[in-house]
Amino acid sequence: MDVSILICTRNRSYAICDSLKSVSQAMENVPELKTELIIIDNNSTDDTSKVITKWMNENKNINTKLILEKKKGLSHARNCGIQNSTGNLVVFTDDDCRMDSHYLIDMINHNINDTSPVIRGGRVELGDPSDINITTKTSNEKERWSKEERSARIKTIRGSIFGCNMVIPREALNTVGLFDIKLGAGQKIAGSEDSDFFCRAYIKGFTIEYVPDMCVHHFHGRKHIQDAKNLMIGYNTGAGALYIKHIFNDFDLFRPFIWNVKNLRKEIKTGENLYIPEYGLTYKKVVADNIKGMLLYVLAILTSRD
Repeated sequence: MDVSILICTRNRSYAICDSLKSVSQAMENVPELKTELIIIDNNSTDDTSKVITKWMNENKNINTKLILEKKKGLSHARNCGIQNSTGNLVVFTDDDCRMDSHYLIDMINHNINDTSPVIRGGRVELGDPSDINITTKTSNEKERWSKEERSARIKTIRGSIFGCNMVIPREALNTVGLFDIKLGAGQKIAGSEDSDFFCRAYIKGFTIEYVPDMCVHHFHGRKHIQDAKNLMIGYNTGAGALYIKHIFNDFDLFRPFIWNVKNLRKEIKTGENLYIPEYGLTYKKVVADNIKGMLLYVLAILTSRD
């Protein structure tokens, strides 16, 4: 198998078929590519599995597997998908995303020129213009991180590639390992499981790259400022866990916390909100959430039975 496409879902029976349709259309554009679509139902309580089964019966030409993962949490679901996949490249997208029809073509065009395994993420467009413009990345500039160049010293890896649009070579998965189940949606630290994987890959010497194509459209459904604010708080809490986890692995991965503290000092000095004024989020809140994430991760380590 050349490519495994993984979609983790929970209680989104209303959205999953649009996501599956977009993936199937992208697959049809590269019929020579040996591709499998793996859907992981993270113990949904609605009719998600029934809806997916119906879609699979209507699209038997698509090589599709439906797997139930009873352990709650996105990291559990993603790990389940990885363990049940066979592709040399593993593509991750979300159940509220629509894959561009040229996504796999773009992916192949990048991968074919790689002389060593590259972990890659692409463009994330806002799917519904009535949603708040968050969890998007539309930069037209390619970005790269490598430990050899100490890229993390000047630019943070966290948040630069999104979990709803990432391609990880099998070699990187075999070397870096699975997602940290203490992190991610469904856990007390509801974020940074994808960024943590990128950081571990960076430490192991893999190149990480953002490319301005390989596009997915994100229909996240958040309409209110408070929804956006809550999401950012979760992300910043997850970031704190990430910083403390890797402080001794590579200090450059801890530097973003230092940058946040410096920005907090500027805020105090100027009296201005230098973070996201429209959400009412300041660097004071960012630093507080980072510290909260650090404490939660240390507590998770101390109480872990794994």
